[in-house]
Amino acid sequence: MNQAEINQAEWSDPNNWSHWTYRSRKDSRAVVPQRAGFGRTINFGNKKGVLLLMILLALPIAIPLGLNLAHAHGFRK
Repeated sequence: MNQAEINQAEWSDPNNWSHWTYRSRKDSRAVVPQRAGFGRTINFGNKKGVLLLMILLALPIAIPLGLNLAHAHGFRK
């Protein structure tokens, strides 16, 4: 069984899904298609998926903080 087949088998397994969240260490993808409807979701069993989540959560904090620091130090257009 190749990795693409493993990914599909893991994605199809209902035991890897909890409501809208997906978790499979065997699935090599960090982001997978939603089980129902459209869109994508993060694979919480994949280290890259968890890293992606941390980055997505940190951006709304880091951007205003960076702008505030830049303004405080006189960096202007």
